[in-house]
Amino acid sequence: MLESQVSAAIHDFALSLHQLWEKQSEEHQQSSSSFYLSRDYERRVRSFYKERGRNYSNGTAASGVAGLDELEKNIGFMKKRLEKQRIILVQAVKEVNDAASSSLRIGMMSIFEALESFCLERLKGYQQIRNPNNGGKI
Repeated sequence: MLESQVSAAIHDFALSLHQLWEKQSEEHQQSSSSFYLSRDYERRVRSFYKERGRNYSNGTAASGVAGLDELEKNIGFMKKRLEKQRIILVQAVKEVNDAASSSLRIGMMSIFEALESFCLERLKGYQQIRNPNNGGKI
């Protein structure tokens, strides 16, 4: 019975680690997506200002606002999408950090508690075999 408790604790911990790995994978995908989206956004904004003969540096236009055309609308849409992607990324990072800190601590505690019970029972059994007349007391 105690062997199954130890086995179950290790199995639960392994499942927890697998879930953590999946969350980290999701966070990595969100990070990559955010990076490529940001890079594409910057490229399109630079292209937009270059086509209109305006200077663009460090994310700001050096001159006034251009008229609304299809490219500018697309850039606005991309900016909103990029902002949403960044929010999703921040949430994914937070979830991974929370899961990592709690699952490792809780998982290891349950494994060691189950191992402690297992070892104590085995020690009692050994003592009873070693000294059958004392009832297991040394």
